[in-house]
Amino acid sequence: MDQAVLEDFLAQIDRQIAEGQEMIAKQRAVVANVAGRGTRVAKELLKQFESVQALILADRDHLLKALADLDDHQGEV
Repeated sequence: MDQAVLEDFLAQIDRQIAEGQEMIAKQRAVVANVAGRGTRVAKELLKQFESVQALILADRDHLLKALADLDDHQGEV
């Protein structure tokens, strides 16, 4: 893939990360507000949000590595 495509993917991932952070913050507030009143579902949803966020962060790390490798390779040419 060329650098422009990777940079577009990175911008998309960064937006997803920001949206995920907002969703996690809102869900943490939900868990706090329903504490003691059956928080099982709210906590499970929070765990799912956090798991998805971790996957997206891992994707970003791989993409950043690919961009760095591409930069290194272009520097050799």
